[in-house]
Amino acid sequence: MAEYLKTLKCGGKTYYVSHSGSDVYYNSSSKTGGFTLKGAKFVSNEIKVNGKPASDFDLCQAIAKL
Repeated sequence: MAEYLKTLKCGGKTYYVSHSGSDVYYNSSSKTGGFTLKGAKFVSNEIKVNGKPASDFDLCQAIAKL
């Protein structure tokens, strides 16, 4: 099962971000698991997008692209 990491407010929606291994997931109704956030990896206790530490803004942009 995925481990909850943080809650994001993107526009008018709330998303929960979690990880399992290096995979990062987001969901609007569950704190664990959900949809894979493409381009994001959980490495060394932080979320990275395209190899760089991800801000909340970066994560919201990645979610909006899906």
